[in-house]
Amino acid sequence: MVVTGSAVIGAVIGAIVIAGKPIAENAKEIVTPTGHSYTANDCHELHQEYSDLPSGVYQLNPPGITAFNAYCDMDTDGGGWTVIQRRVNGSLTFYDKTWKDYKVGFNNGLENNLWLGNDIIHVLSTKDQNVELRIDVWGNRDRHSSIPDGHWWEKHTHFSVSFVLY
Repeated sequence: MVVTGSAVIGAVIGAIVIAGKPIAENAKEIVTPTGHSYTANDCHELHQEYSDLPSGVYQLNPPGITAFNAYCDMDTDGGGWTVIQRRVNGSLTFYDKTWKDYKVGFNNGLENNLWLGNDIIHVLSTKDQNVELRIDVWGNRDRHSSIPDGHWWEKHTHFSVSFVLY
């Protein structure tokens, strides 16, 4: 059984990546009406500039780091969300990854199953005070499953993640 779902950070923030992270080849290039290439700082800015863009992989370039690709959800809850985790099926395992894998991220295509990476998520969630986290969970879509085909979501603002060393 695979419960599918997504976690997204967005509305007022974007994604940041560690230098050297592989860049997907299928990112959509934005060309302005004057013919110039446009790269936003984050998915929210991209959505504000071009509200008619579909969800997909876009190149982002926040100040001070190398440009990278991220999946921007332009539909959910007003759009402009950077997807930090998604499981659409069981084609990519999450349980057998190492700490390094979770630190730098892994995927089988940014439009498919992905974990954006702890380092990136840390930067996103500490970027400023205007951070929102939205978590969407869908029930098992198999009609023979005992888990109902439902959709649950929750959005948090001003959240923090804490830990304790034992």
